[in-house]
Amino acid sequence: MFKTLMSAQELRESYAKDSWVVVDCRFSLKNPSAGYDDYLEAHIPDAVYAHLDKDLSGKTSPRSGRHPLPENFGAKLGHWGINGDKQVVVYDDNGGAIASRLWWMLRYFGHEKVAVLNGGWDAWRQKEYPIQHGVCENTSVDFVEKLREDMLISFDTMKEIYNSPEYRVIDSRSHVRFCGREEPIDPVAGHIPGAVNYCHECNVNAQKLFIDNEQLQKQLEEVLVDSVPEKTIFYCGSGVTACRNLLAMEHLGKCGAKLFLGSWSEWCRNTELPIATE
Repeated sequence: MFKTLMSAQELRESYAKDSWVVVDCRFSLKNPSAGYDDYLEAHIPDAVYAHLDKDLSGKTSPRSGRHPLPENFGAKLGHWGINGDKQVVVYDDNGGAIASRLWWMLRYFGHEKVAVLNGGWDAWRQKEYPIQHGVCENTSVDFVEKLREDMLISFDTMKEIYNSPEYRVIDSRSHVRFCGREEPIDPVAGHIPGAVNYCHECNVNAQKLFIDNEQLQKQLEEVLVDSVPEKTIFYCGSGVTACRNLLAMEHLGKCGAKLFLGSWSEWCRNTELPIATE
């Protein structure tokens, strides 16, 4: 069973159509249709496509985060051919920044057999492995949801504990966004008071492969200090790229860290809440 990361070679050698499901998660915030267009042009054989906005997110409200969880997600997973027996592999073209969201969601909905393809689409292409064009579909199956509420921190809970010394709150965005110097997406710049910064990009190298475990361990321990995973909360802009930090934690065996799903986009839209900068 693959539960965190797997290489392109491992996928190529292990894949079996009747017991595996591959999901292409390529997506660009700047051009939301680009990922699907790229999928149609070429993708890993038999891969289905998951759109961040349409498939991996639900309806927003003026005070919600930008990417809340969708309704009836279990039915969507079943439509993709995913049930408890299937090994799932998810990938994108940005070092797992988007695919990690689906990795986290599958685990939250009760499916442990899911891994992110290390290096994603680029790693597959560099190996010159086979590709396929057009839309792929799998036979629909029944997916049984078993929600793991312990993986999630709600907005109401976050308001109560964000400044508690019992918890370590980690902002996964870039340092300039954390400090409030730039905010290209959300209406207000800054971060949740008491949070520290560990950008999700620090987990990967220039080739968008996860860095070696020793360096990854060192980096995370520097930001975690003495915090245990169960008391560690990650957030980002909208509950997407923070999942790459959660993936890094799980990959190192630091299990139990939580996601504040609404993240900064929900926090800053509720104007009665405090905001920190620098």
